Amino acid sequence: MAAGFADLAGRMAMTWAFHRNDVALPTVIMVSRMDHCLSELLYRVGKGELKIRIVAVISNYRDCESDVERAGY
Repeated sequence: MAAGFADLAGRMAMTWAFHRNDVALPTVIMVSRMDHCLSELLYRVGKGELKIRIVAVISNYRDCESDVERAGY
């Protein structure tokens, strides 16, 4: 798969990497006022469907603070 993607990535001057899906990558989530994407990410992490380790949630508003705290972050 990497060899096949390398050609496309090279033509588009992309920097890319594949990662194992059994290792939770440290992840920072950036969110503004709209909570739908954050809610989806928190839900999928909570269900074990998304293998990331949330290390921070950064926002320019406090609107989603209670959702993040309720999820344990």
